[in-house]
Amino acid sequence: MTDQRPFQAATATAAVSDSEIVQLPLEALVLSELNPRQEVEPEGIAALAASIETVGLMQNLAGFRDAEGRIGIVAGGRRLRALQLLADRGRGPAEVAVRLTGDRDMALLWASAENTAREALHPADEIRAYYRMLSEGQASIAQVASAFAVTEAQVRRRVRLGALPEPVLVALKSGQITLGHAQALTISQDETCILATLEKLIAAPYPGYYSEHELRRMVQPDRIAASDRRLAFVTRAAYDAAGGESTIDLFEDRAVLHSPDVLDRIFAEKLDAACEAALAEGWAWAEASPEADLDYTRLSSCARLYREEGQLTEAQVSRYDALSELAEAEALDAAGAEELAALEAILEGHYSAEQRRHAGVLLHVSWRGALVMTEGLVRAADAPAAIAAGVLAASAHLPEAATGKAAEVEAKPALSQALIADLQAMRSAAVQGALLDRPKLALDLLAYAVSTRMGPLDLHFPGSNISPSVVEGFAPDDRLAGPAATDEESDTHPFANFRAKGEKHRNAVLAIMVERAVKYG
Repeated sequence: MTDQRPFQAATATAAVSDSEIVQLPLEALVLSELNPRQEVEPEGIAALAASIETVGLMQNLAGFRDAEGRIGIVAGGRRLRALQLLADRGRGPAEVAVRLTGDRDMALLWASAENTAREALHPADEIRAYYRMLSEGQASIAQVASAFAVTEAQVRRRVRLGALPEPVLVALKSGQITLGHAQALTISQDETCILATLEKLIAAPYPGYYSEHELRRMVQPDRIAASDRRLAFVTRAAYDAAGGESTIDLFEDRAVLHSPDVLDRIFAEKLDAACEAALAEGWAWAEASPEADLDYTRLSSCARLYREEGQLTEAQVSRYDALSELAEAEALDAAGAEELAALEAILEGHYSAEQRRHAGVLLHVSWRGALVMTEGLVRAADAPAAIAAGVLAASAHLPEAATGKAAEVEAKPALSQALIADLQAMRSAAVQGALLDRPKLALDLLAYAVSTRMGPLDLHFPGSNISPSVVEGFAPDDRLAGPAATDEESDTHPFANFRAKGEKHRNAVLAIMVERAVKYG
């Protein structure tokens, strides 16, 4: 143990001259007000303490002795804090070498020079140093991190860069490419591709000509985006289980997938399985499209059946009204929401077994990765049988057959077109009148309609173009993509599911649709 008495420079064996290096008790040192580093990050101090403990104090502190004999450190404030941290843990030195002065002007010069004349190690040199220490077995990642006072994550990233071909590090050191460019090149395992891309970088008109995103595409053109709808549909776990390859991009902290053939295969297999499931439910046919949008050409070639509406008992009607009021007040719990959804499912109705025998479904996967089923479609060739079975009205709009001629239906319509139009008008008026007493439901319906491709309202909010032909250096606000992905498209009761998300979700949908509809002018 060292002497615990306060250090008094005046009682030392001799007066200390300016610029003399002396050994002083650590406990006698404080941070001087002249030191420009008054605020520091605790994590950085902890890393520096580990470095000092590993390799020792490589540079002396510089201090100012005032007229009262107090010693304040003007240069080396981070080292002082790291030494104090080690002392608190019982692993610090008892004494520290300090270059000492009693001249305030000299102390100010030291403080300034310490923090302005310092030159950090170039990233290329740092990369080589880390890589050499690890590849030659001189130290572990933890030891390298301690020696250089950095985190282990930083060492791993630098070592990953150290595995790049030497021409890349030479270009980095000479300033021909940036550190970000070098990081983007690490996702490739093909040295020929890396070097070819490096040549393009060096030959570019200016340093930022290629973005880091473009570079990642150049060195790995088959990479699969994390937002890929196919991946969202099949899941990452299924991709891995099918043998899909991936590498870790340490600089984006995520995996990079690069087996598009595997993804295409399992995507097609899952779509085929969805078709098989639809056939098992009794549909006459099921067709899947690999595209992200409904095949409207195929849809227009079919007639459409609709669900048979269900009826609620008097008790169910009363319960439905009570639950709806709670939902509008956002006071409905999970059990109540489930009960309300079940009642709405009854009202929404279902397709009968007879309808399914004469109709089919079209399936596709939306941009969000949700499976969308368009049900109750009657092909032109099946229309006569559907009419004969009574599931399709003879007066229904029938698609043109493959010959281009309209399907010939001999049966006369049960109701005239004029009467049908009148009944539809009266029903619309009744529904609209009911909505007058439920404004929150009307707002929910509005938000749901503008957020789906085939909503129940006759309106559409087209988003204005925000994608220029040249995207380099331009990135729209991520929020313009809209609210977080939901499962309304694939839900059996989409509107009920939409309402269950509450007013905040509904307002967010309305806001983004209005914002996206704004155009320059």
